[in-house]
Amino acid sequence: MRHPPRRVILRILAAGLLAAVFSACAVTPTPQPGAQPSRETARPPAAPAITSTATPTTTAAPFVSVGGRIAFHSDPGGSDDFYIMNADGSEVTQLTKNLETVAFPYWSPDGTQIAFVCCTGNSRNIYVMNADGSRPARLTSGSGGYGDPAWSSDGRQVAFSSWEDAGLYVMNIEDGQSAPPVKLAQGAGPSWSPDGTRIAFFSDRDGNTDIYTMNVDGSEQIRLTNDPAADYSPTWSPNSARIAFISERDGNPEIYVMNADGSGQTNLSNDPAHDEFASWSPKGMQIVYVSFRDNADPLEIGVGNAEIYAVNADGSGQTNLTDNTVWDGDPAWSPDGTQIAFTRRDGNAEIYIMNADGSGQTRLPGLPGQANDCCSAWRPRLAPSVGGIELELQEFVTGLERPLYLTHAGDGSGRLFVVEQAGRIRVAEADGHLRDQPFLDIRDHVSSGGERGLLSAAFHPDYETNGFFYVNYTDLNGDTVIERYSVSKSDPHQADLESGQLILFIEQPAANHNGGLILFGQDGYLYIGMGDGGGGNSQNGQRQDTLLGKMLRIDVNQTMGDQGYLIPRDNPFVNAPDTRPEIWASGLRNPWRFSFDRMSGDLYIGDVGSGTYEEISFQPANSKGGENYGWSLMEGTACRQEPGCDVAGLILPLVEYNHRASDSTRNCVVVGGYVYRGSRYPMLQGSYLFGDYCSGRIWAFAAAEAATGQVAYRELLDTDLRFASFGEDEAGELYVVDIGGGGVYHITVQEPD
Repeated sequence: MRHPPRRVILRILAAGLLAAVFSACAVTPTPQPGAQPSRETARPPAAPAITSTATPTTTAAPFVSVGGRIAFHSDPGGSDDFYIMNADGSEVTQLTKNLETVAFPYWSPDGTQIAFVCCTGNSRNIYVMNADGSRPARLTSGSGGYGDPAWSSDGRQVAFSSWEDAGLYVMNIEDGQSAPPVKLAQGAGPSWSPDGTRIAFFSDRDGNTDIYTMNVDGSEQIRLTNDPAADYSPTWSPNSARIAFISERDGNPEIYVMNADGSGQTNLSNDPAHDEFASWSPKGMQIVYVSFRDNADPLEIGVGNAEIYAVNADGSGQTNLTDNTVWDGDPAWSPDGTQIAFTRRDGNAEIYIMNADGSGQTRLPGLPGQANDCCSAWRPRLAPSVGGIELELQEFVTGLERPLYLTHAGDGSGRLFVVEQAGRIRVAEADGHLRDQPFLDIRDHVSSGGERGLLSAAFHPDYETNGFFYVNYTDLNGDTVIERYSVSKSDPHQADLESGQLILFIEQPAANHNGGLILFGQDGYLYIGMGDGGGGNSQNGQRQDTLLGKMLRIDVNQTMGDQGYLIPRDNPFVNAPDTRPEIWASGLRNPWRFSFDRMSGDLYIGDVGSGTYEEISFQPANSKGGENYGWSLMEGTACRQEPGCDVAGLILPLVEYNHRASDSTRNCVVVGGYVYRGSRYPMLQGSYLFGDYCSGRIWAFAAAEAATGQVAYRELLDTDLRFASFGEDEAGELYVVDIGGGGVYHITVQEPD
């Protein structure tokens, strides 16, 4: 989603020159030297419904479309309208007709709706319509001017600017004009953070034009920039941790980036030319922007030579992607981050597409004739299984003492086995009744407290036959122990305490970052999540001679001598020198909770971050292992090395979020969850749920999108719980384990009214 404000908007607001704004509806103004035109400035006007099957014109290296749909603006018949086409230029379909729309379409996060600005006479209003152009609805009314629509992360609200009173407003989409918009602040150019907690905007209320952020209800407004020059056009990074913006503090407009709290303000473009239109890549590793540095007059905009540049988010690797002598602008990333659509003005304005490195520049046919096509916006990937879900938690088990984990035996009994940190495993019947007698009590073997304790249990896939189950705990010295026990032959609700057999011992250098989860994969092997050892041992994630900071994979069905396991033949490092063969994946900090999708076999890893980011990492079921998830070179997508990071060969997180939240409850520890595969709640089917220990929030995304590397996650519930784990029963129903209150809650879906 793009956020269009430019310096000229503030000047118009200050001078009250609304006529200048409205004139954009009729004709494309000629930009003046040094001016900053709005992204909503209309290109020449549109026409009748057209469907095109033409093939794209290739102007550079061979190109293969990544697919998807692109909305764009065109003017073939005298009126400005929106169209949509496939990303190879085929199947062009008109969305609006004679509405005199203004430039950019703004997709909702789930790709089901488009917000846009439309002119009627001397007024500009905010509209929304469905992705196929149906049901256009006007959200604002009046003779004033409105612009800069920005969707909330859940797609239920739109923030926008009012040019009557220089105010920033928000309104619910469902309300339409039935409820008036709510004014949040004095300012313009709203940009909603992807995590849904803050809105960035710019305002000149304190004398200078500066960047501010606020909660989504308008509270806690914080000024982030404070310099004599103009700062404007804020745009959030995908992980909501950083903000790109334009600043004139160095004498000309340049691309800057800063942390969400305003610290670390850095000039990324750093040249004496006019730079604009910053757009984050979907992974947040790069920013593309438009620069006039190769123009005859680098401060003259709108005419001559404009190029699309890319720069890494740390300022390195600045590259001219288009590198020609015409005007290239309006860059828009594909959802997977591999391609960029853009506008090229060489005579008529036309839409081009290129690979993310600038190769394969290809003109898409768009509309025939002398139409001007521009202002493209790639449709986000859809995540229909997550939209509209409202969760409820139903108390299911009570009376536990610091429960950490929940699992089942797979024996058809419907029982839940709840792990208590001190060293006990408790049994809850299928109706939630907690049995008095523990299934296992090894408190005299376990050091408990902080990140230590009895951390998890895993039942053998053939438990019904062999009665084996496994535990992961820290012993009295704080070292990791994996042991196997057997169920009592006389009582199915009790383990045989004398049956304990050591499987694996791992010395721990410190009290934290022990990982703790053991889990059987669909291949029958035992997976063990190991933290990096804590206590300043972050380098262990990248060392191959230690089991710390890794995902391990061992065969507990076979033994050799005193060793309680064998190494699977297809482990990725079986024959690698100076490398532990148990390693399945590396580069992990503290994979506290992970899970396998019981239907697909895909692996989801909740890896606890350091001071800033939490992440969910992904491994597809067909992986051969050997992934490096980046720690301690990276924390999430943020580089931790100087002068920079080579991310080649690293697997970046599927999801990352930061510790900042919109209230006093901050995020701090990711709790990896499960893909819902139960039968009670069809709306939840195929959704991966995860949460945060400190904030008590639960989010979800569609597991079907995980293989693409890009998912849209949404908050489904905000709780007061301190849940240490999610849990899954034999039927695929999901639970949360509340360590603070000593309870287990069943995750249910709120029935619609």
